[in-house]
This record gives sequence, structure tokens and C-alpha cells, in this order.
Amino acid sequence: MIAALRGAYRGRSGDMVVLDVNGVGYEVLLPPIVEQALGTLVDGTPLDLKIAYVASRDQPTPVLYGFLRDEEKQFWTLLKSVAKIGPRGAARAMVLPINRIAEAISDQNTRLVDSLPGISAAGAEKIVATLRQKVTAFAQLEETASAPRPSDDRELKRLAVELLVDMGIKRPDATRDVTRLLEARPELRVVEDVVMEYFRT
Repeated sequence: MIAALRGAYRGRSGDMVVLDVNGVGYEVLLPPIVEQALGTLVDGTPLDLKIAYVASRDQPTPVLYGFLRDEEKQFWTLLKSVAKIGPRGAARAMVLPINRIAEAISDQNTRLVDSLPGISAAGAEKIVATLRQKVTAFAQLEETASAPRPSDDRELKRLAVELLVDMGIKRPDATRDVTRLLEARPELRVVEDVVMEYFRT
């Protein structure tokens, strides 16, 4: 089993990053929140990742999943345990910090959970029903990985709209609703706060 890898970023292979560890290139799939936290990757960027190693009878070729924190790996393990979500689906769904997703699950906010990439309405119901009693500790975590704070209102709006589009909201709807939300709630200064509030209204 591979539990951790430390090396240098060497580009991409499909939807995975290539991590060079002492001359051996490992393909690693990073959840979106991990990529956000790492920022812009250039050749040679040092990476130190917690690794989850997944192989099965149906998928004998192993897939490596990379995380920055043990809590992210643990949350991903919990999420992929839900029927029909699977490891790749769980990783793809992690577009918000895990405490925000856990909070939505705990609050039975199926609207937000359903909006996570790759999660259907039925999947959201299963996630909430299966995990609602198991995510309390994750919901209480401090922010573990997020993009840098926007420098101004325009950047905040742009990033919030982009994240909502990634979550399946149509761009015109996201643009209109984020504009209204920021006008009504000028105290919102973090992209994730804007998105969470979007799904509460």
C-alpha cells in the first residue's frame, strides 16, 4: 500500500497530476479542493500528499488519490462508502472544503449536496441518510483547504460564479443570483460563504 508521496509536480496525464518521486512518475487524482489549495502548479513544484490507493476486482489497475490533510482523506473514505458514489465520484464531489460539505449533510441540505459534481438527487438523499450522523466531527473542523481570498468584489463575484457553474448552475442564473446576494449581504467576503448562502436561499 502507498500511504504518502513526496516529490515534484511534472505535469498532467488526463485528469491526474504526475508526481515525480526519485525518478518514478506517479499519476495521482486530486479532488478539486486540494488543487485549489495548491494553487498554480508549475514544473518542479514540491508536493507532499497523503495517498489513498484504490484497486478492485472490477478495476484492477490501481488509482491513487491525493490529499493534503488526513481529515480530507478520511472524509473522502466516508463519502465513497455511500452506495453508488465510489472513489472517483467522491473525489469529484469535493469542490467545497470538507467542513462545508459535512455541514450541508448534517443540516440535510440536499439542495447543496445534489449540486456537488457527479451527485444526483437520489445520490444526495442517500448521502444525507447514510452520513448525517457520521459527519459531526468534520462539520466542526476549521477550514482545511480553500482558494485564496479574493482581492476585491469583482474577483469574489467571478470566483463564486465559477464555482457555482462547476456545481451545475447555469452561468446566467449564477451571475444574476450572486450579484443579488452580494448586494443584499455585503459582509460575505469568502467564496465558500457566498456559495453556502446561495443554497440556503
